[in-house]
Amino acid sequence: MKFTVAHLLEQLPAADALPVAKLEKALGLSLNPDKSQLRIALEGLSRLGVLVETEDGIQRRQDDTLIEARLRCSSKGFCFALREDGGEDIYIRDHQLNHAWNGDRVLVKITREGGRRRSPEGGVQCILERATTHLLAQVEQQDDRLLAVPLDDRLLTSVELPGSDASYLDPEKQSVVEVLLDRYPVAQFPPLGHVERRLPINGGEEADLDLLLTKHGLRQRPAAPRSSLKAPGEKDRTDLTALPTLVLSGWSGADAPILPAISLEDGEEGLRLWIHVPALAERFTPGGSLDLWLREQGESICLGRRWLPLLSPALSKAAAFRPGETQAAVSVGLRCNESGELSDYRFALTSIKVDAVVDGSALQALADRKPKARTVPAALKPIKDQLPQLERLLEITTLLRQHRLESGSLELDLPRPSLDSLGDLCVPAPEERRQGWMVQLPEHQPTALLRELLILANRALGAHLCALGLPAIFAVNPPADGTEINEVAKAALGLDIPVELSDDGNAPAPRDLA
Repeated sequence: MKFTVAHLLEQLPAADALPVAKLEKALGLSLNPDKSQLRIALEGLSRLGVLVETEDGIQRRQDDTLIEARLRCSSKGFCFALREDGGEDIYIRDHQLNHAWNGDRVLVKITREGGRRRSPEGGVQCILERATTHLLAQVEQQDDRLLAVPLDDRLLTSVELPGSDASYLDPEKQSVVEVLLDRYPVAQFPPLGHVERRLPINGGEEADLDLLLTKHGLRQRPAAPRSSLKAPGEKDRTDLTALPTLVLSGWSGADAPILPAISLEDGEEGLRLWIHVPALAERFTPGGSLDLWLREQGESICLGRRWLPLLSPALSKAAAFRPGETQAAVSVGLRCNESGELSDYRFALTSIKVDAVVDGSALQALADRKPKARTVPAALKPIKDQLPQLERLLEITTLLRQHRLESGSLELDLPRPSLDSLGDLCVPAPEERRQGWMVQLPEHQPTALLRELLILANRALGAHLCALGLPAIFAVNPPADGTEINEVAKAALGLDIPVELSDDGNAPAPRDLA
């Protein structure tokens, strides 16, 4: 079908009925077979009690007993529906799955309330959206049936294949196949599919990468829609092209994300640090095809020596920061006190001009340079005029890092494998705080400098959103509980790791313990 049940329900207004003709138009259905499928779907959803069909059209029925959730299954057959409203997970027995698979969005009805140490139980009433459109599998012959057995053992099913796919039988298990689904299971009929291609499991680096991308559905990402990019407006844009501006380049892989640019401004009130990011949202229409495509992409994904980019090629080319070119940006000007605390900030639409790109080799050459040396190393000659600004920037980031560590931030010395194939995977993101700690980095690595600056910029953005009363999402890492820290210390002592306790006999501070 050209639509999912979730997409169909999204088109229906909250209160009023929608005529079927308008629903067909909203779903982009023009052919009779597609309209016939819609009628079948509407009848089935009406029988389930999800929809109500009246003379005025189709209306969604308000039923609080039907709960939207995402299905999570284990290889042992245990399945839970993770509620989208944040409520307690619902246990789904195998005979209550109704052909739903791991990862599917579903509507669940609770059949048994939870009790002591027991989750509520329920059954899948409707599958809103399928998560699996293709899968990796091995082809097996079972009696007179040719089956694709998924490698992902959370998919508790096998897919029937046509007899023409018998050529993909592999007794030696030296390869796997990519199977595209032609029909999901319905009633007593099993799922059907066909083999798209064979993938070797011992084919080297590129073959391994192909397997990984295929498994996660990233091999053929949808192409960016055709759209005309708009030029950012010049009105109310602050001209910062006169400020010396640098780009700290931490990644080298193809299609790597655009990193922020940094400027320093001396004024009567002291030094102001500017952080610039590309002006993207001004270049396309909110809610348009390119905007929706970007939302589906979500983020850039590093594959080692290359990236799966978030931005379309045209958008990336239009917004990139290149030395000597004036470019539109969204900027924040930050000012700190002597201890490294944020004192004030200013957000603005700006125009900037990048003077130079500074990579890791240049920063390393600057770190190795003797203080009184008269000669300039070859790696620093292209940025000779920017060396004073770069040295001041190093002083600022050192102060910010010191203040962050004194505030309780954790840095773990986690060595990464020195494999060339890892490429940019060995370089952490400028702000790697999803785990609650950070990876210890050399002080003269571009990412180490950017990290301190972006933490400060994000803090300013959080304060700005709170001051304006705008809805926002914040990631907060609360201080560790003292009893939990003591448990970690006990585990360390049990592993014969020397831990020096404090004067009161408790574990040391988290930073010292880490």
